[in-house]
Amino acid sequence: MKITIDSEKIYLYMVTNQLTKKQFAKDCGLSILSLNKILKGDESVSLITIMKVCKTMGISLKEITKD
Repeated sequence: MKITIDSEKIYLYMVTNQLTKKQFAKDCGLSILSLNKILKGDESVSLITIMKVCKTMGISLKEITKD
């Protein structure tokens, strides 16, 4: 199953909460490299990694995916 992430939602969350990539990655328990992969739409990102972002943002997987 291919999941396409809406990176604009992540950027908006970071801007709204005044978070740098480094701060957001730390909050998610991710490396900057993993966060950058998500933001660039890399398809090799694991579902667990995406779920960490969702948990940090307080949203469901459905809310972060593109239709």
